[in-house]
Amino acid sequence: MILFVLGLMGTLFLKRATTETQSSGTQERSTKAFFYAEAGISEAFARMELPPADSNHVAMVKLPGWGAYLVQNLGDSSQDPDRADQLSDGLDNDLDGTIDEMNEQYPEILSQQSGNVDYPWVKVRHRLTNTGQIASSGTGTIVVVTAMGKTGVETRTVQIEGVTDNPIWMEWAMFGVDFTQTTGSGDVHGPVGSNGDIYSNGDIFGPAFAGGTVSNHAYVTGDITEGMSPLSLPDVDCPTTPYGPAPTGPGVSFNATTGDLSIHGGATSTFPAGTYYFRNFTKTGTGHMEIAVGDEVEIFISEDMQLTGNGFYNLNNVAANLKIWGCGTDSDTWNISGSNTSYLIVYAPHHPIRLNGSGDLRGSVIGYSIDKIGSGDVIFDNGASGSGSSYARASWREL
Repeated sequence: MILFVLGLMGTLFLKRATTETQSSGTQERSTKAFFYAEAGISEAFARMELPPADSNHVAMVKLPGWGAYLVQNLGDSSQDPDRADQLSDGLDNDLDGTIDEMNEQYPEILSQQSGNVDYPWVKVRHRLTNTGQIASSGTGTIVVVTAMGKTGVETRTVQIEGVTDNPIWMEWAMFGVDFTQTTGSGDVHGPVGSNGDIYSNGDIFGPAFAGGTVSNHAYVTGDITEGMSPLSLPDVDCPTTPYGPAPTGPGVSFNATTGDLSIHGGATSTFPAGTYYFRNFTKTGTGHMEIAVGDEVEIFISEDMQLTGNGFYNLNNVAANLKIWGCGTDSDTWNISGSNTSYLIVYAPHHPIRLNGSGDLRGSVIGYSIDKIGSGDVIFDNGASGSGSSYARASWREL
C-alpha cells in the first residue's frame, strides 16, 4: 500500500513538473511572439521613414483606401483575420481605380529582415473618420500599423498609431489656410489642401482635401475629402540678426537699415549659401537669381515679396535647397510670376499668395490663401528634402 501511494505521488509529481515545464515554454513562446510583433511594427515605420529614393521605402499615399502589408512570404496576409473587410469597405484598397472588386486587398511587400524574427504580416493603413475620410491629429495624418508576431503556435498582435510629423511642405503641393484656388491653363500635380474651400477651376492631378468643400470635382483626378479637420500651421519667428546680407551681382539695391532688397535689370544676381533676412523683397526685369550647385539658401521675409521676370535658377534642381519663409504676422499679398522653372519651397501662413507665372514651380507653396492663375504648373516633390516621412507614435494597444 505504501509503495502504491509513493508510486502515485511520483506520477503526480512528474505530471505536475511536465505541466509546469509546458506552461513555462508557452509563456516564453508568447513573450517572444509579442516582441516579434513589435519588431514588425518597427520595420514598417523604419521603411516609411526612408528617403523616397531608397528601394526599400514604403510610400504613404494620401488616399483613404491606401494600405499595405509587409509579409515574410507572399500570401502571408491571409493570416490577418480582418483581411476580408477590404472586400466590402467601399474603398479602393489596391489603388487600381476599382472599389470592392473580387479578391481586393492591400498589396503585399516583402519584409527585409533576414533573421529568425517571425512576424508573418504587418498591416499599414490610414485611420479614417466615421465619414470615411483620412483622420488628422491637427499636425498630420494618422496611420495605423498592426503586426502579428508568431512563435510556434503562439501568436500576439500589437497595434500602434503614428502621426506624420513632417514639415508641412512635405505634405502638399499647395495649401491655403483660408482657401486654395486653381484657375488658368497651368495644372497642379500633387496634393492640394485648405482649411477652407478649394475652388478647382484648373486641373488637379492628385487628391484634394478641404475643411470646407471642393468645387468642380471633375477637375480633380484624385480622391476628394471635404470637412477635413483643420491643420495647424505654426508661425515662423523672424531672425534676431540684422537685415541682410545682400546677394551679389549688378542690379542689386539693398538698404541695410530698412531691410528692403530690390533686384532689377537683365543681369544675373547670385545668392551664395546661407541665411538671408529682408523686410521687403522685390525682383523685376529679365534677369534671374541663381543658387549654385551644392548651395542651400534660406530667405526670411517679414513683410512683402514681389517676384517677377525670370525668377530663381536653383541649379540644384532640388526644392529644399531654396526655402522662402514668411516670418512674423504681416499679411501683405505676395506675387510669384517667374517665367522659368523654379525649384523652391514657400511657407508663409499669414500671406495670401498669387501664382501668376508661365514657368513651372517645383516644390511646395503654403500660404494664408493660394490663388494660382498662371499658365505654369505647380509640381509637388515630396522627396525635396532628401528624407522620408517622420512619424510620432501616438497610441499603443494589444489586440
